[in-house]
Amino acid sequence: LSNGVAGRPEREKGAPWIARAAEAGDTTAMLNHADNLRWGQGLTRDPVEARRWYRKALTVPDPKLRQRARRSLDALEKELSKE
Repeated sequence: LSNGVAGRPEREKGAPWIARAAEAGDTTAMLNHADNLRWGQGLTRDPVEARRWYRKALTVPDPKLRQRARRSLDALEKELSKE
């Protein structure tokens, strides 16, 4: 739904499912949920909550996901410091 694999992306429909998966501990969903919050894709933009999810993703076992979370968190921190 949210990425448009089966057609046009429907972020408003996909974002709540991604959030539920993140809350249930799905590590990829944690990063996707943080991205959605950071950019306001399918839900209200909330960079502070995005920061919390990126930080949570830094604790996952997968090193590639941790690396992605670190890059995203660093970029978000730079954005927030400019506000």
